[in-house]
Amino acid sequence: MVSALIIALGSRGDTEPCFALAKSLIHSGNFHRLDICIQAEYMHLVPSDNRIHIHQFSFSTKNFAKTYYYEYFKDSFLSFFTRNFDASRPSRRCLASIIKQFFVPELPFLNEIATKENPSLLIATTLGGLIATTLAQQLNIPMWLINFQPTTPTAAYPYYMSGNKTAAVAGKNVVQMFSHFDETPENRQNIASYEIQQEAHKNSLSYINTYRSTCCLPSMDMSDVDALFSGRLENVYVLNAFSPQLIPRSMDWTEHVHQVSALAADYIPSGWSPEKKCPKLKEYLSTAKRPICVSFGSMNVAEKKTIVTRELFKALRATGINQVVLLKGSCDLGAHNLTASDSELKRWADDHVFFSEEPSQLAWLLPQCSGLICHGGAGTTFAGLRAGIPVIIAPLFCDQFFWGHVVQGRQLGSVAEPNLRDATADAYKTALKKALSEQTIHRVEKYSQKEKNACGSVAAAELIVSSIPSTS
Repeated sequence: MVSALIIALGSRGDTEPCFALAKSLIHSGNFHRLDICIQAEYMHLVPSDNRIHIHQFSFSTKNFAKTYYYEYFKDSFLSFFTRNFDASRPSRRCLASIIKQFFVPELPFLNEIATKENPSLLIATTLGGLIATTLAQQLNIPMWLINFQPTTPTAAYPYYMSGNKTAAVAGKNVVQMFSHFDETPENRQNIASYEIQQEAHKNSLSYINTYRSTCCLPSMDMSDVDALFSGRLENVYVLNAFSPQLIPRSMDWTEHVHQVSALAADYIPSGWSPEKKCPKLKEYLSTAKRPICVSFGSMNVAEKKTIVTRELFKALRATGINQVVLLKGSCDLGAHNLTASDSELKRWADDHVFFSEEPSQLAWLLPQCSGLICHGGAGTTFAGLRAGIPVIIAPLFCDQFFWGHVVQGRQLGSVAEPNLRDATADAYKTALKKALSEQTIHRVEKYSQKEKNACGSVAAAELIVSSIPSTS
C-alpha cells in the first residue's frame, strides 16, 4: 500500500478534477493515504473518505486571481492608447509575482507534510509544477504533472495562451489534426510559441532556486522548465486530462506524456444533494422540459452587464427558447440589469428565465438541460459535452477562444462571435441555430457516450499506479 501528496493549485477547474482523481486512486485499492493541499474555498468539494486528508494553503484563489485581473485590465487600458495589447503579457508578467507572493512561502508547509507522511509519489496541477518538481527531487520520488489545458509543446498547433487570435488558430489547427491524424507538421513557429509559457516561469526561477539551495538541490534553468512541460525531465510524467475526441495525441509528444479524458466532468462531491443545496432549482427542473442553461462562471463583464443581458435575452426570445436556467456567477446577468426601455423583454424574462443563486453541480444539472451557453472554460465545456448537450461559447480570455474553435470545428457546438462582452443578439441567434441543429445534437450524443465509457479519472489512476516504484 502506498500514499501520495497532491498539490492542487489553481481555480475550481484545477481543484475539482484532483478530487475526482483522488476518489479513483482510493478505489483502485493501492493507496492507504492521500494528502491533498487546496485553497480553503474548495473544502465543500472534498470527497468523504477517511483515507483522504486535506491541508489548506494560507491564501485563496481570489488572492492571486486579483493579481492576474489587475495586470490584464491594466494592459487593456494601456492598449487603448498604444493599440498594442498582448493577451499573453499579463500572464508572463504576473506569474512570477504570484509564485513569489503565494506559492513559494508554502514550500516549507508542503515540505513539512511530505517529510511527515513520506509519500510514494507526488501529483501536481500545472501551476504547481516547479514547486512540485523541487519537492519530488528532494524526496527522490516520481511526480505527475496534470494539465487541464494543452500546455505540452508541439509543432501541431501554437500555444493557446499566446493571445486571442493565436488561440483561435490553435483551435483550428487541432480540428485539422483529425483529418491528418498521422502527421505532425514541422512548424517551428508553433514550437516557438510555447516559449511564452517558459518565459512566464523565468522570473520565478530565482525564488524557486533560493529554496532549492537550502535543500542542496542544483538550480533549475530554462532548459529544465522546457523539459518539465515536454515530459523530458527525469522521473516526471505528464498527464494531459482532456478528451482525445477534442484534441488528439500529438505525434511529437514523448512517451512520458499521457492523455486521458476529462477527470471531473461527472464529479459530484460526497454528501452533496440538490434537496439540500439547490431545492428551488430542483423544484423548477421537476416541471421544466430540458431548459437551456446559461453559466458564465467567474467571468465578469462589469459595466456591460445590461448590454450583455439584453443581447442574450433578445436572442433567446427570438429563437423561441422559453425555458432558461440562468446561474448567477460573477457576471450577475439577469432581468434586474434591464432598463425601463426593456420592459417587454423584462416581462419575457420574468416568465421564461429561472434565475438561480443556489450552488449547483454541473454534473447533476446539465444532463437535465438541452443546451449550454457558457464562457468556454475547460471544466464547464467538458461537463456540457459529457452531459450530451451542445455547447455555445461566448469567450472572454485566450483558452476560451481556443475551446470555442475546437468545439465548433468538431461540430459539437458553436461560438457567439466575437466575444462575451460584444456578442450581439444576431450573433447569439446564429450560434444557437447552429448548435441546436439535429446534426450537432446527434454528434454530441455520440461524443457523450464515448466519454462515459472512457472514464478519465479511472484511466488516470491506472496510469499513476503503474508508475509507483516496485519497492514501495
